[in-house]
Amino acid sequence: TTLLTATAGGTIDPEDDDIKKAAVIARELPSLAGDMKDLIESAKTPSVGNLLIEMRHQILKLEYAKRLRTLAGERVDILKAKYDGFRAEGQRWLEFADAMCSFAVLSTPDGKWPGEACDTFTVNPASSVIECRINENPIPNCALGKPWNENIRNTSGDAKREIYKALVAYLQAQALQASQREQTFREIDVRHRETMAAKESALRAWDNLVETPIAQLDAYFQAGIKAKEIADLFVKALGLSAIVIGVTE
Repeated sequence: TTLLTATAGGTIDPEDDDIKKAAVIARELPSLAGDMKDLIESAKTPSVGNLLIEMRHQILKLEYAKRLRTLAGERVDILKAKYDGFRAEGQRWLEFADAMCSFAVLSTPDGKWPGEACDTFTVNPASSVIECRINENPIPNCALGKPWNENIRNTSGDAKREIYKALVAYLQAQALQASQREQTFREIDVRHRETMAAKESALRAWDNLVETPIAQLDAYFQAGIKAKEIADLFVKALGLSAIVIGVTE
């Protein structure tokens, strides 16, 4: 904005501190490197068109970066929710396995609380009769080979409480899977919006190159409007002051 206003107003002074700082910064941009070299070394006035195009280009890049940052934040939140869902589901399946182990052991005539021994609990459903083992020892007449409704009806005491605990953990784990699928679709939506943002930014950058109102600026000169009036009108019309405030914020 400093360079554009000074150029349009015809008051370029390469010794001015603000002009110097602006020129040093703008010199890092490939499209303005030549203009800034001429300004610093020869006090040559840079092209208004080049300044305007590059300034709008940088604004577009900033807006695109802000959109990507917002979308990246959404994606992080989604992945965090998905991760928490996996952990919660894993916990429910662990509770389900422990409850089924306890139910199988307590359903036997002499069954006692297995406790941490459930870490070794295994079930072999491949055989014609369900085989359950704990600490490599078979559990006789494993109740897991019977239908759920039969076990619920015919079981009592601690064993019945364990089968109800297993049923609750199972349903909770299934519900958590639905939540994770929702998060997956939300993540896909964010990635689609990232792609759309990239395409929109590219289109706006192209539009900036082909639609920059150089002809309008030329028309101001042809109409006899004074240079300082053009500079003031140019800045206000484009809202450059507001843009600069937004950029610095």
